[in-house]
Amino acid sequence: MCCDTVNRDLAYGDGKIFLQQADTKLVTLDAKSGDVVWTAQNGDPKKGETNTNAPHIFGNKVITGISGGKFGVRGRLAAYNIKDGKEAWKAYSVGPDNEMLMDPEKTMT
Repeated sequence: MCCDTVNRDLAYGDGKIFLQQADTKLVTLDAKSGDVVWTAQNGDPKKGETNTNAPHIFGNKVITGISGGKFGVRGRLAAYNIKDGKEAWKAYSVGPDNEMLMDPEKTMT
């Protein structure tokens, strides 16, 4: 891994603690019991994808990213439903507008 075993913090929402592991696994724990509620594999470390960010809670979504540009990885953000861990959307940092979730009619001048 490029960046050592970095952890930039946790997130809390809906009675759950969210931990983004460097191996790209997003782990959700019950805040009272510590039991795993759900996990999501957010990337593939074998491709050079890593996570060194803290997850963020917005409404009923937890948002996290993928890094690894120094290994040719295309960065992205993904939103997961807090309740069940299903991916709600994914947006890339570079590429076609539709993969960056940009609407040229609304976001370009």
